[in-house]
Amino acid sequence: WPFLHSLTVPEDYSRPTPAGRTRRLPGVKELSFFHPGAFTPDLSRAIAAGMDPERRNVLIRKVAWRANHDLGKSGWSAEAAERLVASLPTDVKLHVSAEDDAPDALKPHIWRGDPAEAHHLMAHCDALIGESATMASEAAVLGVPSLYAGVDFPGYTQGLGRRGWSL
Repeated sequence: WPFLHSLTVPEDYSRPTPAGRTRRLPGVKELSFFHPGAFTPDLSRAIAAGMDPERRNVLIRKVAWRANHDLGKSGWSAEAAERLVASLPTDVKLHVSAEDDAPDALKPHIWRGDPAEAHHLMAHCDALIGESATMASEAAVLGVPSLYAGVDFPGYTQGLGRRGWSL
């Protein structure tokens, strides 16, 4: 903080910030880059990325927990991943986005598409389930019901929930 002249954070950011140098903005960053003027979900790109238009599609996000803000945290166990997959209807097409090696239950569903197409796929899925607060909030902003099943709850996820976004 000592080197910052100013800091801009969402109004729901709940951690300490430098007094007198912090500006709070309404909303979350996802509202800006998914604004209709900046992004339009494309069904043909979603299908090219693996979406099955004849089935319900669910995106699962598995995190590697290597970012600096993830220090000391860990994600789903192999057993939790198995329970998740077993709990979903068998006719659902699963797309697993994993930052690193996924548990065995998720491996058959690993999505290996172009990262530039991920948000087109996400926007046309029926739901997102994941450990990533960022992707859960992205899905919610795109109108996709999302279940954030992470280890902490950043202020912006709580703020989206309070505002009625499906998170």
